[in-house]
Order: sequence, then structure tokens, then C-alpha cells
Amino acid sequence: MNETQIDLEELKTGIPAYILFHKCGLCSSLSEAKRLIKQGGAYINDIKVESADQLITDKDIIMRFDFRLEK
Repeated sequence: MNETQIDLEELKTGIPAYILFHKCGLCSSLSEAKRLIKQGGAYINDIKVESADQLITDKDIIMRFDFRLEK
């Protein structure tokens, strides 16, 4: 399992889902991340990501010390 650290302040502001998937190394490019999400293949903590621009914040992972991104 890969590990990526993300600054809490950046997460509080919100990171677009497609950027998060790229930043964590699940997609080799931003366009690949957008395609993955558009095709319905992206999940965060078993919840489907509905939009590439969906902001992922600390509230999406509240009460967890880790979160799972899947493709």
C-alpha cells in the first residue's frame, strides 16, 4: 500500500478529487484522473467520487487517520 502525506491546511481548504488522485500516484496524469472519475471508477472510503472537481476536505475523512482511494 502506498502512502502519501498531505498538508492538513491544504486538506481543510479542499483538494479537487482529480488532483488528489494524481497527487497520490493513482493516476499518471491529471487527464487520466479526470477520465477515471468520469467513467465512475474512483472511490474514497468506499464512496464513489461523482465529479472530478469535487472538493475533498478534512471533513471527508473525519474520525479517520487514513483514507482509501481506489481505482
